[in-house]
Amino acid sequence: MLRNLWIAAGLLLAFTIGVVLVSRTDGTPARSIHALLAEAPSDGLIRLSGVVRSAGTNQLTLTDDTDEIRLSTCPAWYHPLLFGAHERVRVVGHLAPRHLWRAGRPMFVVYNLDSEYGKQITLRLHDGVPVWHRYRELPGRRMQLETARSLASAN
Repeated sequence: MLRNLWIAAGLLLAFTIGVVLVSRTDGTPARSIHALLAEAPSDGLIRLSGVVRSAGTNQLTLTDDTDEIRLSTCPAWYHPLLFGAHERVRVVGHLAPRHLWRAGRPMFVVYNLDSEYGKQITLRLHDGVPVWHRYRELPGRRMQLETARSLASAN
């Protein structure tokens, strides 16, 4: 009886995880890093998945079965990005223009980052402007600004 209960709980957990993963699919085309680098640059957003490796605070590299690419994320003062060893992530963004690559190494500009442990971070909205730039003129007043906007939109 107890065994059947554990099996049922395991199936329920697997079903729940499947539903969450399907619901988080946003329609962004998935590519391998090698395919991304081999294709002509596109204007749309691309989804990459792989293992993230840190070379310092917010200096991240994404590796999949085909290649690796550096990730352009955010300043450490905005959001320190900490990941475990061999943690898998999914990133949505676009390939940076070639003149922004460092030492000839390609860079991927990250808009959204989802970790395998449920961490979801939005760094840029679809207009491409970094989230931390939106409140530049009013440092320390982010919550006041958001509250005022939400009250204005409610009226």
